[in-house]
Amino acid sequence: MDIERLRDAYREAKQNPADEVAFKWLRLNMWVSSTVAWIPDKKYVSLTEGMELYSIGMATFRKLAEEAGAVYKVNKRVLVNTVEFEENLQKYRM
Repeated sequence: MDIERLRDAYREAKQNPADEVAFKWLRLNMWVSSTVAWIPDKKYVSLTEGMELYSIGMATFRKLAEEAGAVYKVNKRVLVNTVEFEENLQKYRM
């Protein structure tokens, strides 16, 4: 199977948690403990929470979040959308 076809299939499967579990199980031979994917507790985190969650410095977290377009300012509070942040973070994967 072509690697690009596999990547496209995974991107499509990510849209539905059950499809993602089936993809990992059937195509990647990864054993999963449930038929439903884990849902993150928080979609939005503060800069401090994000820094701790991803174990990176504040300046680096803020820069990556802004690059991802994941920063939202609500009154005086800055929130980061973790879903958008993680999608953008994939481009740094080695």
